Amino acid sequence: MNEISTLLDQLRDGTEILPSQPWPTNQIAVGPPAPTTTAITTQDLPVDPTVAIDVISIIQMPATDDQAVQTTTCSPNYRGNPYAQSNQSAAISDDDNCAVFIDGMTPLLSFERLFASLLGVGRIYACVIHAPRGEHGTSAVSITGWDRLTAEAIIATVTAGHLNLDGFTPGIRMNRTRVAAQSNQNGSRAIMISGPPCLLHREALEAFFAQYFYYQLDRVVVHVLTEYHAIIEIIFASYRNQAQAAHRTLRQNHPRRNEIRV
Repeated sequence: MNEISTLLDQLRDGTEILPSQPWPTNQIAVGPPAPTTTAITTQDLPVDPTVAIDVISIIQMPATDDQAVQTTTCSPNYRGNPYAQSNQSAAISDDDNCAVFIDGMTPLLSFERLFASLLGVGRIYACVIHAPRGEHGTSAVSITGWDRLTAEAIIATVTAGHLNLDGFTPGIRMNRTRVAAQSNQNGSRAIMISGPPCLLHREALEAFFAQYFYYQLDRVVVHVLTEYHAIIEIIFASYRNQAQAAHRTLRQNHPRRNEIRV
């Protein structure tokens, strides 16, 4: 926490920050880890022995199981805020539901592998990987399409065996927490950011994002990197509350927002 506070102070006072950990071109993050009382958790989970995978997560402690069952439509295992109105099941029929639940997936699942297997299904609104825990030795995925057609394309992809990774054959069903199609047609999980490299390197952005929202990454692509200018593309696991929040907070809350473009 002291390191993050120091980075934030440097951002505010304009101190040059040396990019000791620049973004690699294939930066991936998976998660979330199990809930903890620590605000920020970093750990390495080797999906491929040749790839180091960073997990940077802001953990919001869930309600007790009894509270979740009695007052929300969310699973007791949900790690966000189960009481938020946006997390309640929409008043729509199953035929209009855009959210699906996939279980029985490889325990070594990453967002990169998941989204690579879902290419062409349509835009993803939200996605969470549930890592193996307790008696469950496989991963599960809650994923919401931008519209019903995307959800149906995901179902067809799973049924056709395109998510059969590492010998695991997953099952899929509609998520019990129903989500309607999105009216906003301009959103994306990816955001492009340009500005001085000292503001766009890994520690600086992670320290900034960590103040405002919980996030998981698909990958980060460095498009331009010179001594004075950088352009990076950050692809979040979800548009909802991740890419959406990153875009908003960078434009409204970054202490040096006049020096970057989003």
